[in-house]
Amino acid sequence: MSFEEQVMSEYSSFDQMDNNAGALPDCPGSLIILLRNKKICDALFPNVQFHYLHGLPIIYIGITNIGILNRYMEHFHGTARSSTLRKSIGALFHWHDYRVIMVGNRYRFDDSHENELTEWMKENLLFLYKSALPDVDLNICKQYLIQELNPPLNIGMNHNQINSQFREDLTMMRG
Repeated sequence: MSFEEQVMSEYSSFDQMDNNAGALPDCPGSLIILLRNKKICDALFPNVQFHYLHGLPIIYIGITNIGILNRYMEHFHGTARSSTLRKSIGALFHWHDYRVIMVGNRYRFDDSHENELTEWMKENLLFLYKSALPDVDLNICKQYLIQELNPPLNIGMNHNQINSQFREDLTMMRG
Protein backbone atom coordinates (compact mmCIF):
# COMPACT_ATOMS: atom_id res chain seq x y z
CA MET A 1 0.00 0.00 0.00
CA SER A 2 1.40 3.41 -0.96
CA PHE A 3 1.69 6.22 1.56
CA GLU A 4 -1.16 8.07 -0.17
CA GLU A 5 -3.40 4.96 -0.01
CA GLN A 6 -2.59 4.54 3.67
CA VAL A 7 -3.53 8.17 4.35
CA MET A 8 -6.82 7.76 2.48
CA SER A 9 -7.69 4.68 4.52
CA GLU A 10 -7.20 6.64 7.77
CA TYR A 11 -9.04 9.87 6.87
CA SER A 12 -12.75 10.52 6.49
CA SER A 13 -14.00 12.71 3.68
CA PHE A 14 -16.38 15.60 4.20
CA ASP A 15 -17.89 17.16 1.10
CA GLN A 16 -19.55 20.41 2.10
CA MET A 17 -21.65 20.26 -1.09
CA ASP A 18 -23.39 17.11 0.20
CA ASN A 19 -23.08 17.12 3.99
CA ASN A 20 -24.07 19.07 7.06
CA ALA A 21 -21.09 20.43 9.02
CA GLY A 22 -22.78 19.33 12.23
CA ALA A 23 -21.75 15.78 11.32
CA LEU A 24 -18.09 16.65 11.87
CA PRO A 25 -16.57 15.61 15.21
CA ASP A 26 -15.82 18.20 17.85
CA CYS A 27 -12.47 16.75 18.91
CA PRO A 28 -8.78 17.40 18.15
CA GLY A 29 -7.46 16.02 14.89
CA SER A 30 -5.73 16.59 11.60
CA LEU A 31 -7.07 17.67 8.24
CA ILE A 32 -6.11 17.54 4.60
CA ILE A 33 -7.57 19.86 1.97
CA LEU A 34 -7.82 18.69 -1.64
CA LEU A 35 -8.59 20.68 -4.76
CA ARG A 36 -11.55 18.95 -6.39
CA ASN A 37 -11.11 20.58 -9.79
CA LYS A 38 -7.71 19.83 -11.34
CA LYS A 39 -8.39 22.38 -14.11
CA ILE A 40 -7.84 25.16 -11.55
CA CYS A 41 -4.30 23.95 -10.80
CA ASP A 42 -2.56 25.69 -13.68
CA ALA A 43 -4.25 29.03 -13.04
CA LEU A 44 -3.84 29.19 -9.25
CA PHE A 45 -0.77 27.02 -8.81
CA PRO A 46 1.57 27.66 -11.75
CA ASN A 47 4.51 25.23 -11.96
CA VAL A 48 3.52 23.43 -8.74
CA GLN A 49 4.08 19.71 -8.31
CA PHE A 50 1.36 17.95 -6.29
CA HIS A 51 0.84 14.76 -4.37
CA TYR A 52 -2.60 13.31 -5.00
CA LEU A 53 -5.25 11.46 -3.01
CA HIS A 54 -8.05 9.85 -5.01
CA GLY A 55 -6.62 11.63 -8.04
CA LEU A 56 -7.10 15.06 -6.44
CA PRO A 57 -4.23 17.43 -5.61
CA ILE A 58 -3.38 18.00 -1.95
CA ILE A 59 -3.08 21.73 -1.24
CA TYR A 60 -3.08 22.07 2.57
CA ILE A 61 -2.45 20.12 5.79
CA GLY A 62 -3.70 21.31 9.15
CA ILE A 63 -4.26 20.28 12.75
CA THR A 64 -6.65 21.42 15.42
CA ASN A 65 -6.80 21.22 19.18
CA ILE A 66 -10.07 23.18 19.29
CA GLY A 67 -12.04 20.56 17.37
CA ILE A 68 -12.38 19.45 13.78
CA LEU A 69 -15.81 21.08 13.46
CA ASN A 70 -14.51 24.42 14.77
CA ARG A 71 -11.49 24.38 12.45
CA TYR A 72 -13.68 23.47 9.48
CA MET A 73 -15.92 26.45 10.28
CA GLU A 74 -12.92 28.80 10.56
CA HIS A 75 -11.53 27.65 7.21
CA PHE A 76 -14.74 27.31 5.21
CA HIS A 77 -17.05 29.89 6.81
CA GLY A 78 -14.73 32.24 8.72
CA THR A 79 -12.40 34.99 7.55
CA ALA A 80 -8.78 35.22 6.45
CA ARG A 81 -8.01 36.66 9.89
CA SER A 82 -8.44 33.22 11.47
CA SER A 83 -7.49 30.97 8.55
CA THR A 84 -4.15 30.85 6.77
CA LEU A 85 -5.86 28.69 4.14
CA ARG A 86 -8.27 31.52 3.31
CA LYS A 87 -5.46 34.08 3.46
CA SER A 88 -3.38 32.08 0.96
CA ILE A 89 -6.24 31.50 -1.48
CA GLY A 90 -7.17 35.19 -1.35
CA ALA A 91 -3.55 36.06 -2.06
CA LEU A 92 -3.58 33.72 -5.08
CA PHE A 93 -6.67 35.62 -6.30
CA HIS A 94 -4.61 38.85 -5.93
CA TRP A 95 -7.08 40.38 -3.44
CA HIS A 96 -4.51 42.67 -1.81
CA ASP A 97 -6.72 45.73 -2.37
CA TYR A 98 -9.67 44.08 -0.62
CA ARG A 99 -7.94 43.61 2.74
CA VAL A 100 -9.44 45.03 5.91
CA ILE A 101 -6.62 45.52 8.42
CA MET A 102 -7.42 44.35 11.93
CA VAL A 103 -5.60 44.67 15.26
CA GLY A 104 -1.91 43.78 15.08
CA ASN A 105 -1.74 44.06 11.27
CA ARG A 106 -3.76 40.87 10.87
CA TYR A 107 -6.30 41.15 8.11
CA ARG A 108 -9.40 39.69 6.57
CA PHE A 109 -10.93 40.47 3.22
CA ASP A 110 -13.95 42.74 2.85
CA ASP A 111 -17.32 41.06 3.34
CA SER A 112 -18.00 40.64 -0.37
CA HIS A 113 -14.70 38.87 -0.99
CA GLU A 114 -14.95 36.73 2.15
CA ASN A 115 -18.39 35.57 0.92
CA GLU A 116 -17.01 34.92 -2.55
CA LEU A 117 -14.14 32.94 -1.03
CA THR A 118 -16.56 30.86 1.07
CA GLU A 119 -18.55 29.92 -2.04
CA TRP A 120 -15.41 29.19 -4.06
CA MET A 121 -14.07 26.92 -1.33
CA LYS A 122 -17.38 25.11 -1.03
CA GLU A 123 -17.40 24.40 -4.76
CA ASN A 124 -13.70 23.65 -5.27
CA LEU A 125 -12.25 22.07 -2.11
CA LEU A 126 -12.70 18.74 -0.36
CA PHE A 127 -12.10 18.40 3.39
CA LEU A 128 -10.54 15.24 4.84
CA TYR A 129 -10.19 14.74 8.59
CA LYS A 130 -8.96 12.29 11.18
CA SER A 131 -9.68 12.38 14.89
CA ALA A 132 -6.53 12.36 16.99
CA LEU A 133 -5.71 9.51 19.29
CA PRO A 134 -5.15 10.64 22.91
CA ASP A 135 -1.38 10.07 22.91
CA VAL A 136 -0.64 11.55 19.46
CA ASP A 137 1.35 14.79 19.19
CA LEU A 138 -0.55 16.67 16.46
CA ASN A 139 2.40 18.94 15.68
CA ILE A 140 4.60 15.94 14.90
CA CYS A 141 1.79 14.47 12.80
CA LYS A 142 1.43 17.73 10.85
CA GLN A 143 5.16 18.06 10.30
CA TYR A 144 5.37 14.48 9.04
CA LEU A 145 2.43 14.90 6.64
CA ILE A 146 3.80 18.19 5.31
CA GLN A 147 7.20 16.63 4.62
CA GLU A 148 5.66 13.57 2.95
CA LEU A 149 2.89 15.29 0.97
CA ASN A 150 4.45 18.74 0.34
CA PRO A 151 1.19 20.73 0.14
CA PRO A 152 1.85 24.05 -1.63
CA LEU A 153 -0.20 26.19 0.78
CA ASN A 154 1.73 25.04 3.84
CA ILE A 155 4.51 27.60 4.15
CA GLY A 156 5.67 26.96 7.70
CA MET A 157 7.27 23.59 8.44
CA ASN A 158 7.65 22.92 4.71
CA HIS A 159 11.34 22.67 3.84
CA ASN A 160 10.94 20.62 0.66
CA GLN A 161 12.86 22.12 -2.26
CA ILE A 162 10.04 21.14 -4.61
CA ASN A 163 7.60 24.08 -4.83
CA SER A 164 9.89 26.27 -2.69
CA GLN A 165 9.72 29.13 -5.22
CA PHE A 166 5.92 28.97 -5.20
CA ARG A 167 5.86 29.13 -1.37
CA GLU A 168 8.30 32.05 -1.41
CA ASP A 169 6.11 33.92 -3.90
CA LEU A 170 2.99 33.11 -1.86
CA THR A 171 4.63 34.46 1.28
CA MET A 172 5.25 37.75 -0.52
CA MET A 173 1.68 37.89 -1.88
CA ARG A 174 0.22 37.28 1.57
CA GLY A 175 2.23 40.20 2.95
